[in-house]
Amino acid sequence: MRSFEAIFLVYLVYLAALAAGNRPVPLSRDRRWRVCAWLGAGGGAVLAAQRLRGGWGAGLRDLMPFCYILIGYRSAGLFFVRPSPRIETWLEGVDARLGIARLAARQPGPLAAYLEASYLGIHLLIPAGLAALCLGAGRGSAQLFWNIVLSAELICYGCLPWIQTRPPRLLRAAPAPPRGGGTLIQRANLFVLRHGGLEANTFPSGHAAGALAVSLAVGSLMPAVGLVFLLAAASVAAGAVLGRYHYTVDSVAGALLAVLVWAVVGLG
Repeated sequence: MRSFEAIFLVYLVYLAALAAGNRPVPLSRDRRWRVCAWLGAGGGAVLAAQRLRGGWGAGLRDLMPFCYILIGYRSAGLFFVRPSPRIETWLEGVDARLGIARLAARQPGPLAAYLEASYLGIHLLIPAGLAALCLGAGRGSAQLFWNIVLSAELICYGCLPWIQTRPPRLLRAAPAPPRGGGTLIQRANLFVLRHGGLEANTFPSGHAAGALAVSLAVGSLMPAVGLVFLLAAASVAAGAVLGRYHYTVDSVAGALLAVLVWAVVGLG
């Protein structure tokens, strides 16, 4: 068993324990069954991966963590029951003191479009990072990549049952900033979030943590290429905050988490 598969199994056991104990938030019977279904799918995916060996099988096994990320995200989302007004007020208060809403509304159109595209681009950034690392450093580097990236993402999702908040764009006190009628890319972001998201906020930010984890994983073996991904990661985090998809504290916490995971997993 590869180490990133073991990491995912630990995550599945963790969520199973929360569901069985009906803590930290009470879940309906239907939700507990749905959590079990997702966790069962995750366990089945790991078992299936054990049978993939040699040639195309090994390559397919390197791609399985994309399924693990999806399963980890959807299963954690079932624990979102009700937001905490106290935490939301604190997070929004920090943004208000930093003037984030004002900065977001005053962005030049091209910059706003770029940051919106960067936020949307997280869905391409992870596979691009994996491809760059495998092409430049060999397929054996996939394990290092996933150890860092998957760990960072799953820790973010694993915090959702404990820290329950909504994105600032959904709060009445912090509506999405006007963007000249809304750019096409912004509408694409909102469509993806509406139909594929949780309408809940991950703390730390999974976008910020995942993007920076990609750049650190790539940079560990390919420093020059890692700098390119570092710029992309900074753009993702800025897009998350100025697009009002995440709070500033979320993104900072996500970045710090990615560095910590990289220091423990990547350098360990």
